[in-house]
Amino acid sequence: FLLSSLSNTISHERTTMAAFFFSFATLIIITQSLFARGNALSAKEPRVALITGANKGIGFEIAKKFAADPSFTTILACRTNGEKAAKELGGSGKDVHSVYLELTDDESIAGCRDYVEKNFGSLDVLVNNAAICFNDPTLYGKVPHTPFHQQASITIETNYFGTKKLTEALLPLMMLKTKSVSSPRIINIASSAGRLGIFRGAQDKIDMFTHNSLTIQDLDSHMREFVQAVESGEHAKQGWPNTCYGMSKVG
Repeated sequence: FLLSSLSNTISHERTTMAAFFFSFATLIIITQSLFARGNALSAKEPRVALITGANKGIGFEIAKKFAADPSFTTILACRTNGEKAAKELGGSGKDVHSVYLELTDDESIAGCRDYVEKNFGSLDVLVNNAAICFNDPTLYGKVPHTPFHQQASITIETNYFGTKKLTEALLPLMMLKTKSVSSPRIINIASSAGRLGIFRGAQDKIDMFTHNSLTIQDLDSHMREFVQAVESGEHAKQGWPNTCYGMSKVG
């Protein structure tokens, strides 16, 4: 699998328009390469792409790019307005679909997997774009204020654990394509908010996330430790950063 990390347009408080255009340009370069290969294979076999959080913003633009390519069937996996977005993108005979997805709901994740398996049999491209961010204001305007100690659990459960569970659920459907001409791909939308600099010199924390022997189980544990520290009000004292979104992207 090709694991591509892209800069997320919805970053932390210091997001700039320059960063936005850089990330969008990076996305275009990577997707153009992917679609060029897709066009070469289109005569041999159709491909299926699923994009999470594709009802607006960068997710919608990614879905639009896939929908414009006749070699792809495009699935918008969204918590809200998925059908509306799919209808907007699905004109002129484009093969666009939508499925409900809530990353904090295990049944929803299982339902998303079952939908893909029942209707398409396998999956070629997974774009993990969906995420929650409590920045105020966001690129989409003002949002109600949420106290920091209430942000940690929902942010980590959505952006880290939810994305991980969805990927694990869909991997078997992607593995079905490993012997085909079209190799499957996973694209994770990353962010500069998840850079190691957010630890502000707390070397023990940096070592935790960069150690050569780091396992998935270790990473899960570290993310839970962060949530516990935030909810207890001890995160700063323990060397954890003051950004839940950033921590979710470190994971």
